[in-house]
Amino acid sequence: MTATGYEPRRDDLWSAVLPLLPALWLPLCAIFAGAFLYAVFGRLAYPYPLEWLEPDTPGIVARILAGLPVYCEPSYAYVPSMKTPLYYYVVAAFSPVFGSGLLAGGAVSVLSSLGTSGLIWVFVRRESGSALWAVYGVAFFLATYH
Repeated sequence: MTATGYEPRRDDLWSAVLPLLPALWLPLCAIFAGAFLYAVFGRLAYPYPLEWLEPDTPGIVARILAGLPVYCEPSYAYVPSMKTPLYYYVVAAFSPVFGSGLLAGGAVSVLSSLGTSGLIWVFVRRESGSALWAVYGVAFFLATYH
């Protein structure tokens, strides 16, 4: 009991805090999205591979553009990669625009992440009926980027 004789119930506190939640979460969502964009666009034009499968991408794309198969019997000159072939075909489609180096693969990866973010936004918006929850869903996805 307080001096006024009124002790706030838990329901009253929750109903007072609930309208403030969007104002508290939206800056955090902006931080996640900003960190993702900073990490991605800071690395996009980096001239060296960032992971162990990346150096193979230009060679496999060159094979596709030369009409050779992505997967064949391994030899000492060429061993197929573990990535799915659709990735290499999409990179091959983008390579006339971005060149034959690592930039085409990075651009495809960035566009894929942005496309996935768009699909998450559409799905959460449709299922929840709220654009705010859709923003939260996209921010959660972007926050998991390593």
